[in-house]
Amino acid sequence: MNGPLVVRASTAAGRFEWLAIDGSSVEHGDAAAVAARAAGAPIRLLLPAAAIALTTVDLPARRLQQARLAAPYVIEEQIISDIDELHFACAADATAGRYALAYLDAARLDAWVAPLIAAGVAIDGAWSEVLALPPAPASGWTALATASGWLVRTGKHTGFAADHALLGAILGVLDPRERPASVDIAIAPDHEAASAAWPGDAETRVRHEHRPALAVLGAGLTQRPPLDLLPARYARRGSGGARRTFIAAAAAAVLALGIHAYALAGRVAALERDLAAVHTTQEALLQDVFPEITRLVNPLAQARQAVAARAAAARPPGALLDALHALAHAQVSPDNDTIELQTLSYGAGEVNLTVQASAVADIERFGAMLADGGAFRAEIRSAETGTDGVIGRLAVIPQ
Repeated sequence: MNGPLVVRASTAAGRFEWLAIDGSSVEHGDAAAVAARAAGAPIRLLLPAAAIALTTVDLPARRLQQARLAAPYVIEEQIISDIDELHFACAADATAGRYALAYLDAARLDAWVAPLIAAGVAIDGAWSEVLALPPAPASGWTALATASGWLVRTGKHTGFAADHALLGAILGVLDPRERPASVDIAIAPDHEAASAAWPGDAETRVRHEHRPALAVLGAGLTQRPPLDLLPARYARRGSGGARRTFIAAAAAAVLALGIHAYALAGRVAALERDLAAVHTTQEALLQDVFPEITRLVNPLAQARQAVAARAAAARPPGALLDALHALAHAQVSPDNDTIELQTLSYGAGEVNLTVQASAVADIERFGAMLADGGAFRAEIRSAETGTDGVIGRLAVIPQ
């Protein structure tokens, strides 16, 4: 199978499944078995849809980062769990002012992800399995019928899982305007076609898959879906691209500082030579006119003090140099290929970065990586989505 290895978490703790090398069968095992199958390559993780809520919220926020922070509190009264016990992912919806939200129990997410990380598996993202289905057509849904039940994608960011016996009841409580006009149904080979009848009057287009259900879902992960649920602390550390970009930018900044310091040193040396000549002339004149004078004020020493004060004021702030060192160390030590650094500037005690990534989650992981040493904290000031991904602006601030 081409593309990343797709691993599906089981509802049973610590158990996973993945496609065999020939792609025609599914293998099962624990995190250690996943690590052996991955052989160092990153995986993409599918999580049970029944454990994840997918919804949309309307917010006045202009920035995705603002929406991500505010959305949990908007839906707080609609959910039973304490929002502090949940993990959230947020994405911009097609409608202005509307945002997609995915959330699940944080401890349960850790129970799936932590054993894989402990076994040495690099995880490239984690999603609800329904978001691996093909996108729903206009006014329609897509569905996958398996032996364990239905997976249904109702929109770009929404979907649900249902037992065979409950699908009709779920459709029955929907407002007629929310029901699909058509449904594209894929029937996995482990499921009897006779029990895959879609309840309701929607037009159905059915195809019988010869691939395992996991292969059908894996095909949807060749491109990264929205709403990546992988926590930033588990982010995969990539290799190369961003590190080289960052080193080049940091080297350019240090080189500019070096050129500035060299030019300043040259000006200081020239000023010292001029002042020395003035002092010699002044001393000769004073002693010629006032031979009784035994003590002369040294203007060169006074000038040196003034120059030293000017040089100290012009010298690059220590916070900037410390921040460049910490940022370079954080970027070089754990490689990362998901971030492209576009600009770097310093002001008001903060190092300001503009980066490009494929998703806001990547920027959050990068910020967590920068703050890993504890000397700095990274704040995402804004994140804007565009045709080429997400442009994020971060501030790195000394603690």
